[in-house]
Amino acid sequence: MLRQFLLLLFLWVCGNGYAQTLDSIFENPAVQEINRMPMRASYFPFEEISKAKNGLPSNSTRYLSLNGEWSFLWKNNYKQLPKNFYKKDYKEEKWDKITVPANWEMKGYGIPIYVNASYEFNQKNPTPPDIPDDLAQNTGVYRKVFELPSAWKDEKVYLHLGAVKSAFKLYINGTFVGVGKDSKLASEFDITPYLTSGKNLIAMEVRRWTDASYLECQDMWRFSGISRDCYLYMRPKTHFYDLNIQSTLSNNYADGRLIASVEVWNETIQDKSKYQAELSVYYKDKLLYQEKKNTTALKRAFGKTELQFQVDFPQVKAWSAELPHLYRLQMMLYDAEGKVKEVISRPIGFRTVEIIGANLLVNGKRILIKGVNRHETDPYTGQVVSRESMEKDVMLMKALNFNAVRTCHYPDDPYFYDLCDQYGLYIMDEANVESHGMHYEVDKTLANDTKWEYAHLLRMQRMVMRDKNHPSVIIWSMGNEAGNGWNFYKGYRMMKGLDPTRPIHYELAHYDWNTDIESRMYRRVPFLLEYALSHHQKPFLQCEYAHAMGNSLGNFQEYWDVYEHYPKLQGGFIWDFVDQGIYKTLPNGKKILTYGGDYGDKDTPSDNNFLINGVIASDRSLHPHSYEVRKVQQEIGFSYKNNVLTLRNKHFFKDLSNYEIQWKLLKEGKEVQKGSITDLVVLPQTEATIAMPNNLLVDKQAEYILQ
Repeated sequence: MLRQFLLLLFLWVCGNGYAQTLDSIFENPAVQEINRMPMRASYFPFEEISKAKNGLPSNSTRYLSLNGEWSFLWKNNYKQLPKNFYKKDYKEEKWDKITVPANWEMKGYGIPIYVNASYEFNQKNPTPPDIPDDLAQNTGVYRKVFELPSAWKDEKVYLHLGAVKSAFKLYINGTFVGVGKDSKLASEFDITPYLTSGKNLIAMEVRRWTDASYLECQDMWRFSGISRDCYLYMRPKTHFYDLNIQSTLSNNYADGRLIASVEVWNETIQDKSKYQAELSVYYKDKLLYQEKKNTTALKRAFGKTELQFQVDFPQVKAWSAELPHLYRLQMMLYDAEGKVKEVISRPIGFRTVEIIGANLLVNGKRILIKGVNRHETDPYTGQVVSRESMEKDVMLMKALNFNAVRTCHYPDDPYFYDLCDQYGLYIMDEANVESHGMHYEVDKTLANDTKWEYAHLLRMQRMVMRDKNHPSVIIWSMGNEAGNGWNFYKGYRMMKGLDPTRPIHYELAHYDWNTDIESRMYRRVPFLLEYALSHHQKPFLQCEYAHAMGNSLGNFQEYWDVYEHYPKLQGGFIWDFVDQGIYKTLPNGKKILTYGGDYGDKDTPSDNNFLINGVIASDRSLHPHSYEVRKVQQEIGFSYKNNVLTLRNKHFFKDLSNYEIQWKLLKEGKEVQKGSITDLVVLPQTEATIAMPNNLLVDKQAEYILQ
């Protein structure tokens, strides 16, 4: 906050140099935000219990969506922008209209560019934090008028911008409000002081490239714009703020321990009365626990207090990717008269993540990561992904026997984490940090440049603060392909302080101390065998392997023969889940899937089709190697000999009681017998034998297959 205050004071002193000073902010890694609210855990503050249980903010009278049509002006260079575009009296009749959220390149503004490991704006000689002066620095300006609900008068109003790339300046009613960087996490602003009754104007200047782009050099389309939901929300002047939930296991993983801390903010001058915070825990709508605490510290105006609740639950149903049991935590804030002021309702899961010896454990069991890397991508909308598409991805992952996903290479939309909590997927949550184009030499990498320390740490910190309450998140990743050095040493220490309950991953630590999990990309089977038999004392996980480009995956079965046999080896994440192709309609009306090089002239940088490497296609249809993934990763193993079928239950937490076996005997490809086997009693990580029917008809004159 001191940093932001001094910066704003400097801007005020500058007077006539105000606009120029704001421009310089976009090439200054010491400035990552101005006036932005501190990151908090994902939740929406509702006005009543029934709406909170429903979980849809759109049902709340305290929610106002800003999605939809905005006025839009795109310029090849920010220097071409009209000076007073953010003023209320500015005339915008000749502006276009654009949908929010959307990548503006998908709407015909600017060129879609795909490069892998370099900076599209300066490939040969990057000079961070500068953006080349001779570059066409694409800029979009957005304006939207909204009507402030009359019921929101005299209350706090916040603006939520879900994701904006690469950085922006925000104005309300012609007044500068703030700045935000980091294109894959939300920026929230308290806009209460800038509002008037009735109609109000939001204006934003969004740059395609800024100093933030140097930390966003990921293997994906380099798109711009507002790519996630935007909305306003209201809350009373005394309200909750951050919520920290630790729900772990105790007593040999049989019982649950809940430690919940909640901040209560009082932003009034007169109201010094007592408030009460009430915590309730439910399982399938059955109340298990309830406790109230007084917020006596709020007697001080403009004060803040933190309340902590701790309770043990005997014999809980633990959360895992196999059995994603969820409880519901409810926080309620009451005023002195007992009136409900706010309600937060969040699913929680009791589970413990540990590293013991050289093994990663969930709930005391050494698990195997059958994982995949997932970019946010859609063939029609680019990096704007609907809730329906997110749910389809999760269901496809489960159908292909994945149990884990790495959010390559940035935090995803919060709804994706809710789905992983609900359906059961382990998440390696990765910070939006990649400076691949600077390479890894100690004198070149931004990882070892202290001028970039704040930018690195803020991205890591904000990810942890937002996603800390999701049981599906079992590993933090500090970033991807960004070298190693001072900034990642500091980041490791900071993240351990914020959350000591989860291990931290960073692939490029490479045997250094600042990773809890040893990780590599695309290591071959002999390397894995050597590591498994070595003296190394950390679990080994391939954060990328089995590159799925074309009809590939190669020796995928051989990988899993090794993973399942040797301790220390914990599996990995396939690169990657879905092709990043986007649809384009040709002049003749034909629709094709495109990739790098299909846009712009011959001088447009491109790494061509290297982003078409998914287990599934852009339209979510299955590639041929999808079926190999499903088969190799299946959680039930079969073998047959001497009329005896042997089953191996590869699950770690669930038996096979909810399965049945249907079998057929094929003779020369034609069915001659069939049957089913039910009432399976096979505990996790055990085998069972089943005698097949004595009259199973076979002879030596034909080919028989037991299916």
